[in-house]
Amino acid sequence: MTIVSLSIGNGLLERFDEVLAKKGFSTRSECMRGIMRRFVDESELEIAHGGNMAVITCVFERGLHPSGLATVRHGFDEIQTVLHSHLDEGNCLEVLIAKGGGERIRQMVQDIRKIKGVKHVEFFTAACDI
Repeated sequence: MTIVSLSIGNGLLERFDEVLAKKGFSTRSECMRGIMRRFVDESELEIAHGGNMAVITCVFERGLHPSGLATVRHGFDEIQTVLHSHLDEGNCLEVLIAKGGGERIRQMVQDIRKIKGVKHVEFFTAACDI
């Protein structure tokens, strides 16, 4: 395995160490490998030209339902199913299942990430024939 070095500010490193401990990573390297895998996966989706199945999850503030999320839901015919759940008193979760070209899926994820009140967005994709 190759060893890589990088410079990080002390404040960011302290926060990073706290989060990786809470998430159960045994080392910084293990966590960074996961982060790098996600970055590569997202980047590969940007250049995908065929059909993709995507599961997109987003957590947002309850009671301040972002109107932008409804706009995204209605603006992408690729969305097949939407599941809405109340996580706790302050947060909601939406799971969107979509089927479409890589560029459209990427644009949908980007649009969701820009919405005020959205706290967290994750997505998983798999190539498929449409």
